[in-house]
Amino acid sequence: MIENNWNFRLKIFFCLLSTISIIFVILKYCSYGIDFTDEGYYLNWFSSPFLYKVSLSQFGFIYHPIYNLVDENIVSLRKINFLITFGFSTILVYLLFSRLTNFEKLNKIILSCGIAITSFTYLYIQTPSYNHLTLQGLLITCIGVLLISNINLNKNILAYIIIGFGGWLTFMAKPSSAIGLGLLIIIYLLISQKFKFRFLLISIITSFLLILISAIIIDGSIIKFFYRYRLAYDISKLLQSGHDVNSIIRLDSLNLSLKIKQSILFFFILSILLTYLEYNNSKFLRIISIVFSFFLFLFIFILSLFEINWNPNYGYYQPYQIFGTVFACMAICLLFLLQKKIKIKDICWDLVFLFLLLPYISAIGTNNNYWMQSGIASIFWLLIGLVFLIPISLKIKKIEILVIFVIISQVITSLHIKEKNEDPYRNNEPLRLSNTKISTNYKNHTIFISDEFGKYVQDARNIAAQSGFKKGNSIIDLSGRSPGLLYLMEAKSIGTAWNIGGYKGSLDVAKAKYDLVNCSDLANAWVIYEINNSRGISTDLLKNFGINFPSQYQLVGSWEVPKGAGGYMKNRVQKLYKPINIEQIINSCN
Repeated sequence: MIENNWNFRLKIFFCLLSTISIIFVILKYCSYGIDFTDEGYYLNWFSSPFLYKVSLSQFGFIYHPIYNLVDENIVSLRKINFLITFGFSTILVYLLFSRLTNFEKLNKIILSCGIAITSFTYLYIQTPSYNHLTLQGLLITCIGVLLISNINLNKNILAYIIIGFGGWLTFMAKPSSAIGLGLLIIIYLLISQKFKFRFLLISIITSFLLILISAIIIDGSIIKFFYRYRLAYDISKLLQSGHDVNSIIRLDSLNLSLKIKQSILFFFILSILLTYLEYNNSKFLRIISIVFSFFLFLFIFILSLFEINWNPNYGYYQPYQIFGTVFACMAICLLFLLQKKIKIKDICWDLVFLFLLLPYISAIGTNNNYWMQSGIASIFWLLIGLVFLIPISLKIKKIEILVIFVIISQVITSLHIKEKNEDPYRNNEPLRLSNTKISTNYKNHTIFISDEFGKYVQDARNIAAQSGFKKGNSIIDLSGRSPGLLYLMEAKSIGTAWNIGGYKGSLDVAKAKYDLVNCSDLANAWVIYEINNSRGISTDLLKNFGINFPSQYQLVGSWEVPKGAGGYMKNRVQKLYKPINIEQIINSCN
């Protein structure tokens, strides 16, 4: 058995230890850092999803039960989100190995976990969001695709039910991605000659029933649920943020930095070199390959377990480093095809087509650059490398090559995680330096954040408490960038989970959303206002409802916003206003 040689066993042991090291560092830093903008929006959304009447993504309703299950503990929620994605990724890769190889079960599990951990090249914010849910939906759909069988009826029915379930999750995350996914699956089934309408109908019915159940739970009827999307779509056009229906299907420019290009070349050469060392029958070269593998493992181990002051600094296109290994797999495959050591039919081209387009499907609908956004689902591109490499390794009986491929991929993942821990999204210092522990709610769950962020949150809490603010009271945030502060103050962010500023249509969107809030709730809401903030929401929002600001409010205090909060590098001052003469405000509003 080719899996029983000492060379393979030693390298797969390195692979296992690398996987454990990466899992350790991900779980460890679930307890660190918070972003007051995007992450605050996510937290407000799934902590009180039924508060909001318009939404294009329903991820808040999906994660709300999990949020309650972990007793509103952000750290536990992050860990479960990681384990969900990692679990689905592992199952998908395991099914791919099972389809293309006859490896021992334990070896398939170790290699699958090693590849699955690379799904965390998207680790910008660990708290669940529509991006996480989109990826999870795509992973589940692909699991169903790989389960399709031409001979086992029950397995086939299960496969198409899973595809329908994955499609529903993708729809709940991003309808635009769900539409693209549906078309892609149909094309894939036609290409792979597996298209059977009666089975596809199972997926369609499954998705439809789940959407129907979702509509009833969320809005009480399918009509109101449809209206939620229609109104959200109309309001989104007011924002003028780039979410234009006419530009949903597009091909953006790929602007890779010189550093990323050099890194792709480095991993390409490294993959080719280690493959050559394994392919050669020289015992000496195999020993060199083992030494290389050990040092790659050692690099991952040190990067994961030691707090080193070093930032790789590759930027948002860092996931594209995996193309170094993917291109190497393609080049090796081409060489073996030319030498007629493998045949064209040995490659599952239908899977290559599917995995190639899935990252693009995940990006459809975003206002970010599609190439950059596609990196979130770059694990599918990595699977293309496996599709090319597995037939070769089996033909030449050198499956150590696959382990090398996995370890190199883990190096890339480790670099990404290190970068995001050293330069966390919209935080003001590396996570390893954050040593201020704050409670995230009245249940005393805690996270570690920077001293400046800790003072910011504590000042806001103290001023609010001294002024009579109670848990669950409403706040209208006119700063345009502080939904996370509202969450940590245990305030209710009425109207919208994030009163987002900085766009041409921010005020128009705010007016439209708060128009759905009754006057009593508006009148009882406190107000956060930020001085000299070009990205804030104008006080015209309140005037639009007949409310005189600040004359109908009492200024109860102010606090300084530290540099780095919300991604802005200037200190600001925020003020908290308490409503007075609430009856008068209600009458003005009415």
